[in-house]
Amino acid sequence: MNVKCVSFLLAVLLPLFIVGIVPATADVSGEWEVVHVFPQWLVLLDVACAGPDDVWVVGMNEQTDTNQIYYSNDGGETWVMQYSGMDLAVFLVGMDAADESSVYIAGTYVFAFPDAEGCGAMTRSGRIAWNPIPTADSFIASFRSVTARSPLEAHLVGGWGFSDIKGLYSTFDGGQSWTQYATIPASHAVLFADFAGEQDIWVTGGAWPEDEGRAGGYTDVFEPHVRRALGSALDGFTQNMEQIEEPSLESGVDSKQDFPTRTGQYESSIWYSGNAGASWTQQLSSVDIGYMGGIDMLDADFGIAVGAGDFTAQIYRTTDGGATWPRVHFPSENDHILADIEMVDETIGWAVGYGPDGPEGQPGTAILGTTDGGLTWTREPINEATALLGVSMCDEHRGFTCGGNNLKISRVIRYDDGFYDGTGVEGGMNGRRVALAQNQPNPFNPRTTISFQLAGQEHVQLAVYDVSGREIAVLADRTFTDGMHEVVWHGLDDRGASVPSGVYFARCAVDGESESMKLVLLR
Repeated sequence: MNVKCVSFLLAVLLPLFIVGIVPATADVSGEWEVVHVFPQWLVLLDVACAGPDDVWVVGMNEQTDTNQIYYSNDGGETWVMQYSGMDLAVFLVGMDAADESSVYIAGTYVFAFPDAEGCGAMTRSGRIAWNPIPTADSFIASFRSVTARSPLEAHLVGGWGFSDIKGLYSTFDGGQSWTQYATIPASHAVLFADFAGEQDIWVTGGAWPEDEGRAGGYTDVFEPHVRRALGSALDGFTQNMEQIEEPSLESGVDSKQDFPTRTGQYESSIWYSGNAGASWTQQLSSVDIGYMGGIDMLDADFGIAVGAGDFTAQIYRTTDGGATWPRVHFPSENDHILADIEMVDETIGWAVGYGPDGPEGQPGTAILGTTDGGLTWTREPINEATALLGVSMCDEHRGFTCGGNNLKISRVIRYDDGFYDGTGVEGGMNGRRVALAQNQPNPFNPRTTISFQLAGQEHVQLAVYDVSGREIAVLADRTFTDGMHEVVWHGLDDRGASVPSGVYFARCAVDGESESMKLVLLR
């Protein structure tokens, strides 16, 4: 093994050995399966889960010309419509859940109305009410995604393509007010973002190269591959938009932009800011047929981003904070394209998209899994007539993805290894004595719930450590019966003092066996 390899392994593994928390061998023993098929005319665009049972999906109903939000409290088995409304001049296209009571949605206007009242973002409270949230600027209204870091903090990602203002619109008071938090150059669309701490931000997106005639930083509302996947479902929307009277604006902004239908080369890009958006550096620029899509940064060094070419999946991986983004190649990359990604931890993650090989001539589901931190990827065997556009993982035991097709039929697909219904003791646990689930919520402030499952009666030691390996708090040191158990950490050390924001590790140990995970506290 050469010196560079040794240095890399030490950089990745040494902090974990210091605290005695070596990640358990990656074990992906569950399956992805369809848990619900929605009635025709609904096209789902994103999914968010706040726990193994609390799940939301958002989409558009072409028959009724409404955006709709559905909620499930049984892990996706049954759904209740919580919201239906808003003319399709606004798409609700992205969502993220901070916890079971705080879910944010990103919306987008296709073109600026003189009386536009914001971005179409909404928040819910008490599992019942959904309310529109106007932004501070009525013309910053084209948002593709939202990142909910806590019940109070969320960031909308996007901006008008013919404006110099793009980047993040943020709330730090639970959606009561929104301010422009960060801006990237106007020549690029921004689609997804992720954070590592308060200062480090990564944004993905793309732009038309100059020789393709991009005018003034034109931004597509949807990535080209999303338009192609949904096909006629979006054509109906285009027809509705053409019936709307062209507004008259005094601001100098073009009064109407046609819904984008162009094809051709796009410049994929990843932008980075190390000072909370005050300035930006372009870390990745690749002229290809497609946009960069979802990105997941596990910390300030390690992350993975996915993109889409002409049925050529793009996966980029960084271990140096984005200084380099080497592309990961794998055998099936030419069979599909990717829209979103979520890593459960440093080893296990899932990317979703679609391929051309679905039943009945429809796009087929593409779900890729990794168990080695994104170095290799395997396509899951499930193949339904659905273009998957969003993924949300509760933890390594359960997650959700959703999407639709040009027949206006949508599906919710769930990953499950039996951990939460108890069948995983013999199946999903694969002989393990203890299985630790990801804390919920994460990031959190000021409390979070840690769940673990035991195959039999065991004496359990559950403790929290900081990144230097110092023991912060002992949460449990006693005997538990078999089955599921929950322990709450209030962000306090053993003396009862609040610990500062940062990364911590929880370690759950029984005699001779242990599992650990990363906790992120944001105060």
